[in-house]
Amino acid sequence: MSLYQADWPSDPLGNRTVLYLLLFALAGVLALLLVWLREHRLRQRENVIRAMLDGADALEAQLQECRQRMQTLKGMLVVLPRK
Repeated sequence: MSLYQADWPSDPLGNRTVLYLLLFALAGVLALLLVWLREHRLRQRENVIRAMLDGADALEAQLQECRQRMQTLKGMLVVLPRK
């Protein structure tokens, strides 16, 4: 006994099921991509802010060092008497 194409059970929802599964998978991949992009941007933003704050801390340290040197120089200055 051989089966012909007409003997195969027709599954009209089978193709739709596969299509729905593919669309669902594509939507999931898209959602994951959007979440990854958002996290990547947030990490970049945090890194830029961290670098800016580190630069501000370094500048503050330089200013404190300069201030300390100026205080040391101030003590070295001799006040000349007025004539």
